[in-house]
Amino acid sequence: MYHTAAKPNSTKLGQLLALVDRSRFDSCVKETKADKGCKGFTAWQQFVSLAFAQLAKPNGLRSLVNSLNAGAGSLYHIGLPNG
Repeated sequence: MYHTAAKPNSTKLGQLLALVDRSRFDSCVKETKADKGCKGFTAWQQFVSLAFAQLAKPNGLRSLVNSLNAGAGSLYHIGLPNG
C-alpha cells in the first residue's frame, strides 16, 4: 500500500521513502529475520542509505559519507541516527 502524496517541501529522498509502506517493510524484515545479529545499521537504515546513495550518485564512499554528514539534521527524520 502506498502512502498519500508527499509534503510540498519534502526532499527527493523523503518523497521516495514516502512510497514505501514502513509497516510492510518492517514485517518483511521480521519475517526474514534480516536484522538478526545486527550490531550496526538496521535493515531500514541500510535501505535509506542505499536509496540516498542512488539519488546522490557519489564518486565514492568518502563522498557518500560527506553527503550524509552534510544533511545529518534532516536524516534523523527518515530513520538514520545522527553521528
